[in-house]
Amino acid sequence: MTTIFDLFDARPHFRSDKLAMSIRIGLRQERWTFAEYRNAVDSIAVQLLNEYALAPCDRVLICAPNSPRTALALHGIFRAGLVAVPLDAGATSSFIAKVAHETEASALITVEAPCEESPLRMIPLSALRTDAGSGPPNWPAAGEIAEIVYTSGTTGTPKGVVLTHGNIAANVQSILSVVPSNEELRLLSVLPLSHMLEQTVGLAMPLLLGGSVHYAKSRHSPAIRRALKRHEITCMVLVPQVLDLIMAGIEREARNRGGWPNWDTLTRVGRHLPRRLRRVLFRKVIDGLGGNLSFCMCGGARLQPALALAWETLGIRVLEGYGATECAPVIASNTMEKRLPGSVGRVLPGFDLRIGDAGEIEVRGESVFSGYWQNEGATRDAFTEDGWFRTGDLADQDAAGHLIIRGRLKDMIALPSGMNVYCEDVERALSDVAGIDECAVVGAPDAEGNARVHAVVCGDLPDEQIGGAVRTANASLADHQRITAYSRWPNRSLPRTSLLKLKRSEILSSLVTPMTSSPGAKEIRPADPLKALVAEISKADADRIQDGSDLRLDLGFDSLMLVELAGVLEESLGVSMDENQLANTQTFGDLAKAVQAPPILELPPVPPAWPRQRLARSLRRLIQRLLVFPAHRLLVSDFRVQGAGHLDRVDGPCLLIANHSSHVDTLSILRALPEERRATTTIAAAADYFFRNRILASLMALSLNLFPFSRRGNIRESLEFCGDLVDCGWSVLIYPEGTRSTTGELLDFKQGIGLLATGLKIPVVPIGVVGGHAILSKGRQFPRRGPVTLTIGAPITIDPESAPDQVTRRLEDSVRSLMTPPAQPGRRQKNEKEHA
Repeated sequence: MTTIFDLFDARPHFRSDKLAMSIRIGLRQERWTFAEYRNAVDSIAVQLLNEYALAPCDRVLICAPNSPRTALALHGIFRAGLVAVPLDAGATSSFIAKVAHETEASALITVEAPCEESPLRMIPLSALRTDAGSGPPNWPAAGEIAEIVYTSGTTGTPKGVVLTHGNIAANVQSILSVVPSNEELRLLSVLPLSHMLEQTVGLAMPLLLGGSVHYAKSRHSPAIRRALKRHEITCMVLVPQVLDLIMAGIEREARNRGGWPNWDTLTRVGRHLPRRLRRVLFRKVIDGLGGNLSFCMCGGARLQPALALAWETLGIRVLEGYGATECAPVIASNTMEKRLPGSVGRVLPGFDLRIGDAGEIEVRGESVFSGYWQNEGATRDAFTEDGWFRTGDLADQDAAGHLIIRGRLKDMIALPSGMNVYCEDVERALSDVAGIDECAVVGAPDAEGNARVHAVVCGDLPDEQIGGAVRTANASLADHQRITAYSRWPNRSLPRTSLLKLKRSEILSSLVTPMTSSPGAKEIRPADPLKALVAEISKADADRIQDGSDLRLDLGFDSLMLVELAGVLEESLGVSMDENQLANTQTFGDLAKAVQAPPILELPPVPPAWPRQRLARSLRRLIQRLLVFPAHRLLVSDFRVQGAGHLDRVDGPCLLIANHSSHVDTLSILRALPEERRATTTIAAAADYFFRNRILASLMALSLNLFPFSRRGNIRESLEFCGDLVDCGWSVLIYPEGTRSTTGELLDFKQGIGLLATGLKIPVVPIGVVGGHAILSKGRQFPRRGPVTLTIGAPITIDPESAPDQVTRRLEDSVRSLMTPPAQPGRRQKNEKEHA
């Protein structure tokens, strides 16, 4: 047996500067090469052992959102020989306390600042240095415990899966038989690292193959689609619900653009074509998904065959797999060559699999865990007498070895989000509410066939009191555990076995399947756009949605659906709502008040890439020398530049800000910049002004390197694009007033400049331009010749933690001070060829 560090160390790319991981922090991209990854893991391991005085085999909880630093911390724990206990970032404090007590944990790594009241030693993620030197001299042994994984946050007695370094490495090696090694992997990570599927398939596997992992800051489909394009993503690891939500967004876009009948026709035709032709047929859709998405690996819950077929029709392969946390986790999977909808594929190398007498899947192999943490009874029940792990899943196996999952033996609901809900946990929370005498929780299918948390209640309580009791119970449960539907049992008691265990299968079979919309219901769009969006995501009848409709209880929203709602609100209504704010929104009426029916905002045009490519840059240099700067000389009688030396103090990209009262200002600034700086500077221009006409937009982009910047509504995409430019080494010139001043006096700066300056984390260079207004003021058609004085200020370093409004005022003052040059004359540009 071996460890993942043995596997990594054998690959030469782990000593290279090739990109390994990245994440968008604010407006910038944080990147880690393979060499930096290796050094960071070693550095963190040493700190945990030496500075935090942890000893090998100590348990360390890690509870943080997905990011490269979270991944580095997890592997740093492994590297130090400590035992990681990964928890979902949304875990409740009570669950964290239970796990800490169960594992006798020594420390908790989290994004929060240290809490003196916690009995655990708190280690802020940001405090772990990534450049502190070499790591421990030896790898941990394959047989040592690497982590204890608690599946999806139970509220009752926690049960931790003990996995060794050998278990994890064996599973990663098994997965390599599924993923092509000849395709460049650029993976977008959206599943939490507390899940084994993400740790092995979403992290260790792509790193081992020399691919890159890019972490998404949000899981709603517009954010995912932006990340797909930004990083040219080729693959994703997803749960079925995320695939469903993204596909719903694609279909929604086709419908809103009036192309729904054509879409229906294309999908019928496309499914009969070869994959390459399907990608050509759906080129616009593929481009909307970044243009490079080749395949998705899907697990954690049942994937509806129709959904898999919908993705395959686009030319994007879907590899459905099957696994269990106890097996680290993947047991079986479809492959690139053979994908059978409705099947989870064949067993992976390294596993032996059999179907037991009751139809239960039983497996053994190097990936299979040895037992549950300090729980001999549960461990004993998990294995057969001859040592095979009992998965608790029922399946059939065809002659070719393909597995078809039929259901579960265990009282656990596998949600389409990939989260697991233990029925007894929810029943305990509901039983604690006064008035509830007897209840049962089952995974009832919704209209799409996906399992949802459904409560069945016995007793004489009025319906409104049952609803109130369910809401009370939901308030004490984690978001994924919350009850989304309930019903009253017709008899005085629930059906039970002779041992008084609930007959869940009988209860489930008695439930009425939720009402489904008619086939044409998707074409009916109510007048209320918000209600239409909520109905579409929840798959509820829009006519039944009232102000008092509970988003979770009445409409079936879970955490992932709320994330998607946040994205759809931004995409369709121009509303930017924090996902935590949505998580605390209870009813549709509350949501409507928060949204306040804003107007639908038109998104700015997508900035083209060609103006920054080599050919365009060469042509621009020629155009500026032959046309732009000679025209500027004709307009400007006396051109003076002061403070040009300040730019010598700036290495790399910078943010140039200036006052704006004339179109002459841009030509003056470009002419004043040193040639090297000018060649790597791009200019933000009003999307609703220069880019309304395609020919004008192309000319301005070619000659001046302008790009569209939205001045109204939600400007986040424009701000993020500025971050992309800076990441690629470009300086950005922007006019913070948002428009030209009609008087020549400085206008108030827009608040967006504060967000931009704090988010870009680069020097800000203020510029004052005096004289352009007299030459060509706003509204004048013909210029008059005159002098221009341009003053470049000292670079300003902005603290990223500063309040954006304070930064805005500071930058405004800096530019204003440069618009009144000193009394002594500035030097005339003696050699204009240096600047032009």
